[in-house]
Order: sequence, then structure tokens, then C-alpha cells
Amino acid sequence: MNNITTLSIFFSISLSILFSRSFELVICHGILVVVLVIIFRNHWQEFVIKSKPLWIYFPQVGLLFFIISLIVSSKNTYDVFIDVSLATCRMILLVSMMTLYSILSKNSDIIIAIRGLWYKMGRSWKWAEDLILFIDITIRFFPSFQQQWQRIERTRKSLGINVSEDKLHKIRRFATMVPDIVILNLRRVNDLTLAMKLRGYGYLYPRTVHPFISSYSIDKLILLFVIIGLLGLHSFDEI
Repeated sequence: MNNITTLSIFFSISLSILFSRSFELVICHGILVVVLVIIFRNHWQEFVIKSKPLWIYFPQVGLLFFIISLIVSSKNTYDVFIDVSLATCRMILLVSMMTLYSILSKNSDIIIAIRGLWYKMGRSWKWAEDLILFIDITIRFFPSFQQQWQRIERTRKSLGINVSEDKLHKIRRFATMVPDIVILNLRRVNDLTLAMKLRGYGYLYPRTVHPFISSYSIDKLILLFVIIGLLGLHSFDEI
């Protein structure tokens, strides 16, 4: 399936979860999320590891919000409980959907799919080409940014600098290192830009893309079926 189609399907379901205003709709979306998790059960362990902290966090936030609402709101306890429970369930399902998508899409390149779609449209808009290229380079350099930070942490441990710090001190220490890391990455970007210019990249529009990810008719039919199904579900709930 095309990466753009996959993103559109998960985004549509997430948006539908966000606009669910009844427990019946939330339960239907919950069943849908469970079905998707079962379909992609090969990633179950990774899914649990990434989602579990948020499954614990949102109920705690919901409980805190419930207590505050009881104090400041004029609603009765039952209405506040229903509203908070509904919001908490929506957030848990929403995070679960996005977590599952991040796991499934980690080996695919959505930017390549977008570039392929743009090339197929045949538009010679330089600003759009540059924007896609900027996003692509940003995504490629972000893992490098993380690796540099992890390398610094390993160096500190190898030198015996293993002082126990709370999160606030770690944030402050990281903030002092950010300018140096950014400058190093800017130099790498300059080298990359020079190499691209020497190869003649960027003089013809639209730029070609490899590999070209095709979009088949079945992708459009699946996306259309999902959107119609979600709209029908919301329409049925309003009856």
C-alpha cells in the first residue's frame, strides 16, 4: 500500500476518534483499534513498550482533571465523570493509533511517496520542491542529532562522569550543548548542499525521484471505503 494512503487512513481514523462524542462511537473505534493491533500483532511487543507509559499517564491526568472539575465546575459528579472518562478514552485510542502508525511506517519513507506524487503531477514550482527537500533533510538529520547526544552520554559514562541528575538538570545540561550540536549539523548541511550543487541537482523541475512509489486504484478504493465507513458511523450515531 502507498505510504500516503496508509497515512491518510490512520489520520482519518484518528480524526474520527477525536470527534467521537458518545461512548458508543468510542467503543466502535476501540474495537477497530483492537482489530488493527491483532492484524499487526507481529509488532505487539514494540507497541506495548511505546504505548504503556501513555496508557498510565492519561488516566492519571484524567483523575486530576476530574478532581479539579468537581471543585470549579457547576456540573454534578456523574456528568463530570462521563466527560472526563470519554476524553480519556479518546486520548488513549488516539495515541494507540498514532503509535501503531509510527511502528508500521518506520521502514517506509513518506517523503519519497510525496515526492513521487508531486513528480507525477508535473508541476514546476520551485518553492514546493524546495519545501519537500527541506523537510526531507530535516527528517534525515534528526536521527543524527539523537545519535550525537547518545554518543556524548556514552562518553561521559566511559570517563566515569556518572553523576545522578534529575530531569531538570539534564534539560539544563542538554540546553548548553544544543548550540554546538546545531553548528556541527549546519556545517554538514553546507557540505551536503555543495555536493548537491556540484552534481547539478536542483536545476530542472519537477525533480525526479527514486524509487518511485506508485499509487494503485486499490489504494484509492480502500481509502474511500474507510472514509465513507467513518462518516456513516458518525451519521448513524446522530440518529
